[in-house]
Parts: sequence; structure tokens; C-alpha cells
Amino acid sequence: MPRCTFCGIQIPKGTGKLYVYSSGKTANFCKSKCEKNFLGVKRKPLEVRWTDQYRKEHKKDQKTEKAEETKEKAEDVKEEQPAAQVEEKPAEPAKEAKVEEETAATEKPAEIPESEKKEKDKPKKE
Repeated sequence: MPRCTFCGIQIPKGTGKLYVYSSGKTANFCKSKCEKNFLGVKRKPLEVRWTDQYRKEHKKDQKTEKAEETKEKAEDVKEEQPAAQVEEKPAEPAKEAKVEEETAATEKPAEIPESEKKEKDKPKKE
């Protein structure tokens, strides 16, 4: 998402204005207020108190900057973790072992010799 050239706010997709100079340079504006201040009145963002550049220059909102930095670091760590987890998984040998176990379980049990069968299991002679 582009940032406003004047105030520094991120502009949501589908909103704001894009001003193109005759030299080909572009300027993005989030609202007409920013556009009028920058192009019409020719104010500098460092002189207007509500802009991001002014707040950074005069060391305002230091707590929020630190919070944003920690959030960005946390997001970077979250993005790196799934890649590390993929590398740790064992590949093919585990699948082969599972197939062997399944085939062993589906095989029929070996028949019991007649000498080991109980009397009730034996056919009756009349």
C-alpha cells in the first residue's frame, strides 16, 4: 500500500489520489486536505504538526514507534517459523514404515496346528 506524500499515512487500495508531475514523478495523497496543503498552499510536512514527518522530527509518539518495531519483529519471527518446521520433518522413511505396518496388520493370522487346538474346537466324531 502506498503512503501519503504529505502526511505519511498508508493509503488503502482504491482510495486517495495519485498526482503525476510532468517530469514523471508521482505523489500520493490520502485526502484532499493533504493535496491542498502540499500542492496548493505549498506547505512542508515538517511544519504541520499532524504529519508523520513532523512527529518523527520532533520526537513525538516514541512509545508507538517502539511498539510498531516490536510488532514487525514478531511478524518476521512468525514468518520464519513455518519454514524451519518443514525442514525438521523426516521425509520418506516414515511413510515406508507405515506401509509395512499396514500390510502386516491386514495379513491373515497363521493357522493353529491341530495338536494345539482345544477339544471344543475339534470336529466331533460320532
